[in-house]
Amino acid sequence: MLLLAQRMLSGLIEVYCIAAYDILNPDHANRPLKLLYLLRINLGIEPAEISKFMEMFHQQRSFSPLPGMVQVNAITHSSEYDKEYFGRPYRKDVKYVEESVDDNMKSENGLPVMILGFVLRGDVATSVSVVTFLTPQAMEVARKRELYTQVSSIRGTYQVPFSTDSTIEFFNGLIRDGKSNKFLTIPMKQKDAEMVKAVGRNDTEHSKAVQYLLTKTKRDSIYTPVAYSFSS
Repeated sequence: MLLLAQRMLSGLIEVYCIAAYDILNPDHANRPLKLLYLLRINLGIEPAEISKFMEMFHQQRSFSPLPGMVQVNAITHSSEYDKEYFGRPYRKDVKYVEESVDDNMKSENGLPVMILGFVLRGDVATSVSVVTFLTPQAMEVARKRELYTQVSSIRGTYQVPFSTDSTIEFFNGLIRDGKSNKFLTIPMKQKDAEMVKAVGRNDTEHSKAVQYLLTKTKRDSIYTPVAYSFSS
């Protein structure tokens, strides 16, 4: 998965996993052995320019090919997803994990294993799973819980407290700031534009992918004017 080729981005996913599963909590030692850390990373494609996103959101733009960028709309780490994932008939990646870890499901560096399921545009059938390991560097970042510094065309430069949500937002901001990176740019399709328009209409009933994008517009501060549309 190309996202993981970028060390900063893969490290932030590790940090999210540590925080989401509360791995640094001393009580975490009581977690059942051989229980993997599983994250479903729901990806979307949206315009590289926020102004183009706003035009789609407000139904002001008919579709025409645009440069797009990968963004994390939401990350799922629920027991329901674990049950669905491991209930699939055969998982080559699970077999790989079993062959690569000790009896406590830890890697050679003594840290836990993660399985990352990347789902693009809500299409679970074509999801890609990647097995990776937590690193000492990510553990240290999660332990320090330092503020993230964000740069926004709307709010300027500002800092936000460490959390799982701010970790995703910082991740997305790095991609947005480095949108010239060919590894992370993907041409937008009409279905991508339709998802943005559906969020603008608050039409999320029939699509998980649209629901996840709505979650993103409420979470990431770059969409603050968009989020106001949903406040009451």
